[in-house]
Amino acid sequence: MKKSSIKYLGVTAAALLAVAPIAAPAAVASIAPSQTVSAADATPAATNGFNTTQKDALQTALKSDFVDRTLNGTDAKAITVDSIKTFMSTAAPAGTRANAIDSTVWAAATNPFYKQVADVSAYKPAGTVGSGFTYTISGNGLSTNAGANEIAQNMTTAVQGNKDVTYTVTVNGYDLSKNEGAFVTTSFNLNFKASNSNTSNVATATFSPVTIKGGDAFPGNINYFNVASDIVNVKNAAGTAVSINTAKDIAALTYSANGVRPLDPSDTTATTDFNSAFSGFSDSASKTFKGNGVVYQVAKLDNTSTAVRDLVKSLTDAGQKPGYVNSSDLYYSDADQGTLYVVRPVTVQSANYNQETPKVTYQYLASPSAATVYSDKTTINLNTGDAQKLTPFDKETNDNGLKAATTAKQVADSINTMTNLSATDPKGATPTKAVTENDVVAAAKAAGITVDKFTPENGTEQDNTFITSGSFNVPVTFKGATGLTTTVYVPVKVPDSKGTVVENGPVVRYTNTVQNPTITVGTSFDPKADMIVYTDKNLSAQIDPSQWKIDGSVDTSKAGKYTLTYTFTNPAGVTSKETRVVTVNEKDGEQDATGTVYVNYVPGYGIAVWDTYKDGRKITGTKLQHGTAWKYYKTATINGEKWYNLGGDQWIQASYTSATKPGNAGSEIEKINGTVKVNYVPGYGIAIWGKPAADVTSKKLAHGTSWKVFAKTSVNGTTWYNLGGNQWVDGTYAKLQ
Repeated sequence: MKKSSIKYLGVTAAALLAVAPIAAPAAVASIAPSQTVSAADATPAATNGFNTTQKDALQTALKSDFVDRTLNGTDAKAITVDSIKTFMSTAAPAGTRANAIDSTVWAAATNPFYKQVADVSAYKPAGTVGSGFTYTISGNGLSTNAGANEIAQNMTTAVQGNKDVTYTVTVNGYDLSKNEGAFVTTSFNLNFKASNSNTSNVATATFSPVTIKGGDAFPGNINYFNVASDIVNVKNAAGTAVSINTAKDIAALTYSANGVRPLDPSDTTATTDFNSAFSGFSDSASKTFKGNGVVYQVAKLDNTSTAVRDLVKSLTDAGQKPGYVNSSDLYYSDADQGTLYVVRPVTVQSANYNQETPKVTYQYLASPSAATVYSDKTTINLNTGDAQKLTPFDKETNDNGLKAATTAKQVADSINTMTNLSATDPKGATPTKAVTENDVVAAAKAAGITVDKFTPENGTEQDNTFITSGSFNVPVTFKGATGLTTTVYVPVKVPDSKGTVVENGPVVRYTNTVQNPTITVGTSFDPKADMIVYTDKNLSAQIDPSQWKIDGSVDTSKAGKYTLTYTFTNPAGVTSKETRVVTVNEKDGEQDATGTVYVNYVPGYGIAVWDTYKDGRKITGTKLQHGTAWKYYKTATINGEKWYNLGGDQWIQASYTSATKPGNAGSEIEKINGTVKVNYVPGYGIAIWGKPAADVTSKKLAHGTSWKVFAKTSVNGTTWYNLGGNQWVDGTYAKLQ
């Protein structure tokens, strides 16, 4: 009989809850190898099992080699997540002793869970077949029997979210000469600590492109540092502009003349000087620019500048790897203790520019219908046949319940073989169209879609498989004979197991504020301050505040509640909304005022009367029942909370009153006998309240856990469930089973 996972909170259990955290179900991820040993390397088979001394030595070695580890956000991302992911990808998770990892593999240098194995001989003593190992990982909302993809994604999300997270790893060891259960075991914690900086996720820069007209004087001022004084814009981790004085902070300018943004601007063999780069686009006789083409300008920032060094340090501390930061114009190199570059295209346009740019066409319907011409940076409207080719999922299901046979390579191949998408070049050459697997991966990740290795049932491991649902646009660039390009976008949709495309829209994070702030009259309020908006749930990049749309306003001169509705759109075209309610309270102090208020609480309950509204107040012992009316003679505000004076030293909280008699705001408490399951966010929990919609406590119930309930009521249309005593949960996040 399966053991029930339903928990009884009750009055007694509530006391325990105050001192014992509620743990999410353990997630099992046993890893199994299939290590092959060649005949030349093989040793004679051993038949003896571990004796008591050898067993004790192995147990001691395990406890010594595998201990608690605490890593900051940088180490967790650079070391733990990547290495665990690699380790799991070499052997799919399995939960049986027969598939246990051989001791040779377990103690190898690729095992990410230890710093150094002290005594390898303890794992495979002379005369024994050796030991084998499996392990389980639990914590941060991992589901039971979580696979490698879920564990890796969970850890990656935790690190990207810059959170403090603890995972528990339990190791089980087996004597491979015996078909028995584990004979040694140990457990340890992996503690991911949030780093002080999240710069690698949000730092960005723009180096504004420039266009030179054919006939303009050569060399002009493009090769002078001060020309960039107002077109290099860099932002740090907090989204704050970094002051770059291009006359002082640019150390050198170089150029890439092949019409393609350099993969590594720090590679001096890939760039050249100004005159060489523009030799094909200048007329020495007239000393003017000519022709049509693109040259990339590379500005190396000066490491002696304080502003530059501070930004380099923040990126280095955050674990930024060499490459373009957040797909922006900012490139980070780890040379010379960190060096930064900004890169932009310089386009030379003569009068015949449009005639020399590749002309892209897409044949939506069969002939004789004319093909549609698409201009630069537009999205192709695919016909049904091509759209289906870009959604070719088989019936295998991955750990997240998605149809996952389609890989980035298959999408790239489908686009490259799309015969009705083509281009012509006025120079007579055939424009090249080559979408790579990496192009598709980058586009998917930019839209917040997880791409990872995956092994379907009864199948072989696939690289760069779509793990989560969503839609994204793949850029397809046609390059003509002169190096000029036209880029169009091909839309790709990744459905879930039900055939639905789950869009991954922008995500809001608050830094030094909350979603629904409370301020006092006369206080300034900036609706964009202390907010960071990311393009997707993976926090891939930041959406600039200038791109936000805000409906509504806040009048800080008048007390009241003001609603702001934000609309954000990411590069994939996915939109999300955020609503904020800003409460403007009167300033602290008392005011003479008279009137009548009604107690608006919960039927059958009452609110307390206090001896004062000030700090140090005490309950008088009197309760005022829900629905009753009371005369007040003063109002007071303290710390943003409004109070009514009922005469003398009798005060009640305004938050539990209304100006009119309560109607159907609440209902009677109904006894029930059932179970609710917490449906919130993996890795998080919901609050327990002392009363329905009032007196929130610090106790939490983890997502996915089930709890016994004994009563329910409704407050303002929301159902609340009672877990025993004065313990209530919001039915919005707790579903009756």
